[in-house]
Amino acid sequence: MKDNYQDLVSAGFFMLRTPTFPWDEIEKWAQGLLACSAIEEGADVEAALNLDTATLRNRLRQIVSRPEMRAALYVASPGLNSRLGPWLYGDESAVALKVESAIVRYFMRMAGRATPFGLFAGTSVGVIGEHTDLQIPELSEQFRYTRVDMGYIHELIERFSNTAEILPELRFHATPASYEVGGRLRYYEKRMSKKLQTFHLVDVEPSPQLYVALDFASRSKGATMQEIAAAIVAAFKNVEISEAKEYVQELVDANLLCHSLTLAVTGREPISDLIVKLRTMQGGGSIANMLKNVLDDLEALDYEGFDVEPRRYEQIAVKLKSLYEDADATHFFRVDLHKPNKGLLLGKAITDEIRKGLEILANISPAQESPISNFARQFEQRYQGREVPLLEALDEETGIGFDVGDGKTSASPLVADVTFEKSSQDIIRWGHREEFLFGKLGEALQDGSSEIVLTELDIQELSTKKAVAYPPGLGVMASIGAHSHEGLGRGEYKIHLQKAVGATSGKLFGRFCQTDPELERHVRSALQKEESYDPRLIHAEIVHLPQGRVGNVICRPILREYEIPIFGGSSAPESSQIHLSDLLVSVVDREVQLRSAKHNRRVVPHLTCAHAFRKHGLSIYRFLASVEEQGLSPEFSFSWGSMRSAPFLPRVSFGKFILSLAKWNIPNSMLQMIYTLHGKQRFLAMQKLRYKIKLHRFVWLIEANNYLPVDFDNILSIESFLSASRQLDTITLSEIFPPPNELLVSGKEGGFHHEIIVPFVRRVSFPGAPPLVTLPGPPAVPSHRAKYPGSEWLFAKIYCGVTSLDRLLANPIPSLIRTLREDEAIDRWFFIRYSDPELHLRLRLRGDPTRLWQEVAPKIFAIVNCNRHLVQKVVIDTYDPETERYGGKEALDFGEKIFEADSEAALSIIKEFRANAEARWQLALLGMDGLLQDLGFSLVQKKDIVYTCRTELLSFYANESGLTRQIGNKYRRLRSNIETLFVSPRKEYAKGCEAICARSNVIVDLATHLRQIEAAGRMESPLTTVAGSYLHMWANRIFCDSANAQELVLYDFLHRLYDSWIHDNRGELSRRGE
Repeated sequence: MKDNYQDLVSAGFFMLRTPTFPWDEIEKWAQGLLACSAIEEGADVEAALNLDTATLRNRLRQIVSRPEMRAALYVASPGLNSRLGPWLYGDESAVALKVESAIVRYFMRMAGRATPFGLFAGTSVGVIGEHTDLQIPELSEQFRYTRVDMGYIHELIERFSNTAEILPELRFHATPASYEVGGRLRYYEKRMSKKLQTFHLVDVEPSPQLYVALDFASRSKGATMQEIAAAIVAAFKNVEISEAKEYVQELVDANLLCHSLTLAVTGREPISDLIVKLRTMQGGGSIANMLKNVLDDLEALDYEGFDVEPRRYEQIAVKLKSLYEDADATHFFRVDLHKPNKGLLLGKAITDEIRKGLEILANISPAQESPISNFARQFEQRYQGREVPLLEALDEETGIGFDVGDGKTSASPLVADVTFEKSSQDIIRWGHREEFLFGKLGEALQDGSSEIVLTELDIQELSTKKAVAYPPGLGVMASIGAHSHEGLGRGEYKIHLQKAVGATSGKLFGRFCQTDPELERHVRSALQKEESYDPRLIHAEIVHLPQGRVGNVICRPILREYEIPIFGGSSAPESSQIHLSDLLVSVVDREVQLRSAKHNRRVVPHLTCAHAFRKHGLSIYRFLASVEEQGLSPEFSFSWGSMRSAPFLPRVSFGKFILSLAKWNIPNSMLQMIYTLHGKQRFLAMQKLRYKIKLHRFVWLIEANNYLPVDFDNILSIESFLSASRQLDTITLSEIFPPPNELLVSGKEGGFHHEIIVPFVRRVSFPGAPPLVTLPGPPAVPSHRAKYPGSEWLFAKIYCGVTSLDRLLANPIPSLIRTLREDEAIDRWFFIRYSDPELHLRLRLRGDPTRLWQEVAPKIFAIVNCNRHLVQKVVIDTYDPETERYGGKEALDFGEKIFEADSEAALSIIKEFRANAEARWQLALLGMDGLLQDLGFSLVQKKDIVYTCRTELLSFYANESGLTRQIGNKYRRLRSNIETLFVSPRKEYAKGCEAICARSNVIVDLATHLRQIEAAGRMESPLTTVAGSYLHMWANRIFCDSANAQELVLYDFLHRLYDSWIHDNRGELSRRGE
């Protein structure tokens, strides 16, 4: 392998993350346990287990009584802290034991997991030196920074910014993301619903008064509502001041004007910034004083160390509650724990070894496709070599948008509070790398080996064979295991390489810089080194606040000279802020480039914080963060790929490096029997399973990014594990590294688990990725069933945005279809929504070929011409029927008639309920059930069909169990409303129900013919399978955005509803089709 890693150089510092308690606390808690020994010796297990339980419970009560544990519990979960009393004083009821299980998890985390979280783990900053010294100061020498939770501050600002005392004094600026398109002003409107912040693309009719207001508010210091109203009166002599004030209030309500009290994402501590701003206002003084009093209390509390009772927090919480009564009492505080040690060192030899390990990770990590590559292709197709305003290009209606996916931008209440994360395994890659890994896995399992030891040749086999595009900087997260520092010096150690994260070396440090000046200096220095490789570029920090509480992990100091504010306060000087309206975008040699019109320099955006931006709905934010990563590999880690779900995955190592820890994937069904047992029987069953699958005593339970230590000798830890795993479809366990006898990080209290993050920056500039070469595919085979232009089918594709497409379906498409039907120009038609990848309406019409071209096509072109501000282009294409999908040629003839009836019903609902997302999903639900009923399925068959549809869609998303749990919780909240919907739909849904009934009148007769075809054996696919496709197309027609996400939720709802009907209302089965 080429030593590409030599292009990287250490940034000169590192971060050490450790739990608050040493691992010794876990072993002391479990010292002298008898139950496992009793099993081996054939002694009385039940007596031993009872003694263990009593011993562990008494010790745990002593641990929880310690001030540092109580403080950590209060900050993490005030609710749990308030329920501790009965359990602490001996209560062993079912309710108390639930509290105990939660306490066990928190304690195990506080001693066994290094990831910072409140008072459960902390950070230290060290430098690279000649030798390694990883000593942790004792607890009394550590200090904490307690601050007010960002979610509370965000809600407080929303609350007070609308009061009569504050509102008149606020200074307003024009919304940061407004632009003109098609003669209208388009912008992103921020909305709050149940404390959830969402962004929606809307447009308004521009007017001279609007331009005056926005221009006047665009001054560097903004303007008050009174000043903006006065400017309007001065510009338009016929406008009264009262009218102008009302108009300005409307602009504020619509978010066209945004106030300056916005929570600061960069700069000093946000609450300090808020206090300064409030003190400039006459009506803000009392609030500012109260907040300053809270800050003083928190500073005093931190100064006293860990010997602080939870009531001290509660007293401060009362003050915060007095300012905002509706605040979430469970999230008042956020805490960072610092463990300072001026002598903390990581040896150069170890650092260089980690750098070599980084190259190994980089070479064997699977390639990642960035959505920015797809954007570049679409941009070149649409704009060729032009440079266009960024906001225009990202417009989802008239531009090309960016990575528009299910669940990301939907305004529907059906999916607004459900997180849909597209699975990175949507496409299962199976090539030489996977084939090689599969062989290694098979050999290990056959030999009963718990470790796969790779050779140099093996690494070459796993290599992607492509030049690695290192980002300007990245941080490597690793753990080191050694029996002693002496052994470390002799090279007797192992390094677990967890992952390397870019595209900047500061990404994993950003949020910690606000409370650690030393770390901030190191990060600034590293970023300056990254930027020095090409001083012609402007490196600008992305400033955006997706949600209030997200501020806890993204707020950071000003780390770069320039910033790009979106929705979130930038503390950089106005001259250093690059506004979205100033950015132009182009594609040069397949690379997306941004340019500031004001500075006439290329701009490279950066996100120096560890926020999962791909899950956020605002496309501008996702786009800018993705541009930073283009052409680079932003993250490296070992991956089992499609084998990741195997029952057992051995450890994978190479030399001193552990590339992947051993893992066990246990289906929940394997634990179902254990869940029903109690006491001795449960413990014995768990030990039997443990030895059967060769589980270690200590493991991590992994759920998403959460790692919970588990001790399978400890009955209370087992009970807590079973409680936590009950809701998981698959229980993933991992070996713990370093093992207890190799804990290199230590202090007076004992040995600590740890994570080390070592940042590296590029030594030389990277020449760029090789040009993309596209090989031609095999020639297309012409289809004999295809309906070419000029045949009896006319197929028009009308390209437009999400909202524009819905507008066309509401009107004028219904008028067009009605006219064509009345004139007998067509005898069949239907529509679908589609992306290839650009969103468009597919309109398919059947009739006499001559009339289709002479009458129908011109009418379609006329509609497009009249709506050219909505439509990007129109294409006449070939209709290739999906014959096999819909049961064969004979069945498809009836299927197309169902498509038409379905389309007619969908048009009626869209026209009547275009702006009512709530009505649309409820009518879609009724329509799904009605469709299955019309096709003649029994209740049991309907349940099976929607279950199959649900399972297929669910596989497209990551974290299936978590997503199912979210949808299940939503169903339970809505169950009463859903059941009422089927018995007595709301009166305002009458026209929608009429449309569904009209469809039923058509489909019932068609279903009879389909069943006859199926009975005669002439149907190529079962009707139960075809029905799934009919359901899918119904959802496609009804929903304007996030169709797959909403479709999945409705399948889940119907499955649960049918299940309850079957089990709870069997007497009603005949009425519902049984």
